[in-house]
Amino acid sequence: MRKPRIYNNKAGKRADLNNQFFRSATEANYARFMNFTGVVWKYEPEILYFEGIKSGCTSIKIDFYLPDMDQWHEVKGELTQRTVTKIKRLKKYYPHIFDKLFLITQGKQSLEFAQQMRIPYIRYEEIEKKVSRMIPGWE
Repeated sequence: MRKPRIYNNKAGKRADLNNQFFRSATEANYARFMNFTGVVWKYEPEILYFEGIKSGCTSIKIDFYLPDMDQWHEVKGELTQRTVTKIKRLKKYYPHIFDKLFLITQGKQSLEFAQQMRIPYIRYEEIEKKVSRMIPGWE
């Protein structure tokens, strides 16, 4: 039995999204969803550095900032130890940003992690199920 595909890593520019570069099809689809619903967003607008950390995870770029809502949205598919470390360090070094963080979960691991860390989440599978057929360019 094949393992279900999670977090399509198709990095590249998307013509329908002003030629913006995205690290995955999932991130591009989430941007399409926000456009479809009229949400203003910025993709990876800044790098947040973990002061004093010299090796390993020294920074994080959160996928989306929604300025009208003052929220940060991170799209998470397969969960790696590196991702876990970055999110935990975000909580420690930038609690004011962590408190505005939402995870867009894809799959069981990222959903459980969001619940464990008490991070509000939106299930990508639910978005895809409801709107993917209505949004042109959905991958």
